[in-house]
Amino acid sequence: MADVYMAGDFRNGTTFEMDGNVFKVVEFQHVKPGKGSAFVRTKLKNVINGSVLEKTFNPSEKLQGADIEKSEMQYLYADGDLYYFMDNETYEQLPINKTELGDTLKYLKDNMIVKILSFKGKVFAGVQMGIGEINFITIPGVEITHDVMDITIDFTKDIENPIITNEISFGGYAAINFQPIKDFAPADQYKEILKSIAENYTIQEEYTSLTTENDGTEFIGKKPFVLKVTFEGKDLVQKAGENYLFSVGKTIGSQMELYQENKRMMPVEIDYPHSYLRKIKIILPKGTTVKNVEKFNMSHKTDINGKTEAAFESSYKTQGDEILIENTEFYNIINYPLEHFDSYKAVINAAADFNKIVIVLNK
Repeated sequence: MADVYMAGDFRNGTTFEMDGNVFKVVEFQHVKPGKGSAFVRTKLKNVINGSVLEKTFNPSEKLQGADIEKSEMQYLYADGDLYYFMDNETYEQLPINKTELGDTLKYLKDNMIVKILSFKGKVFAGVQMGIGEINFITIPGVEITHDVMDITIDFTKDIENPIITNEISFGGYAAINFQPIKDFAPADQYKEILKSIAENYTIQEEYTSLTTENDGTEFIGKKPFVLKVTFEGKDLVQKAGENYLFSVGKTIGSQMELYQENKRMMPVEIDYPHSYLRKIKIILPKGTTVKNVEKFNMSHKTDINGKTEAAFESSYKTQGDEILIENTEFYNIINYPLEHFDSYKAVINAAADFNKIVIVLNK
């Protein structure tokens, strides 16, 4: 229950109920005329509709303080005049008419975390209010957390043991996971940590070289963390008669799968928007034939309200004795409604399916 105020105790910013509305004291003045009773002259702002009025009170008049409810929610999408927000703890969705949001619409962006204010169940988040307005915490987009993987696989010296180089650039939140480690781990331990990081992205345990760039807290938010490895790829090649089976998909590292049988009951929430660009160059000995490359052509999308919010796109081309593969994967928002889970799952599983691609080489 909110406090009870006496008009004589008014201060700028005091909020109270009156005539079914919520008012905030903008200005006040205690007046004691030479004759007659003292009174309090005020200028009040209606925080529900933004109107301003002047009113006088008896100093002893009591007014009930206003119980303003504050809920932190995330903006999801708009459907006509309704704008949908979600409580990230209960996953309950709240539709708010655009008339309630007012000028706030100018600043509202997908996935923003906002503070919804209400009085007795009536939302007034978008109205200009002295006691507070929607507070935005902007979530960095995929252009910030953007990882690039540049892989070269060279078979020219030994078709059974290609030399593989992989340069991975981690941006944004992904970089923050790695950059501070150097400043807090002993040098010998840091080398082992780097090996474990590289292993997760290459499915390899031994490297002929492993170097980094921009590691350390001084680079956080300024430069991407870069990991470069070189290793022998003999474990990814299997001889089958006159052919060689090469597990090229594994060079991008382990990928998450969502091949679940149980029905999902909740929306999907991820840590932050992020994207990946992977480029793979396969250099073959002259005269080598290749089969199964059509598997590199993949396209899966999650469209929400007419906008693609997640996708996995992959394609390839041949250029002389080289095969050039490129795929992009991105997740633009952090909350995916339950009704879009199947298409979201298809995007996730596309990366896992790419992970399983094997090409057939014959020299």
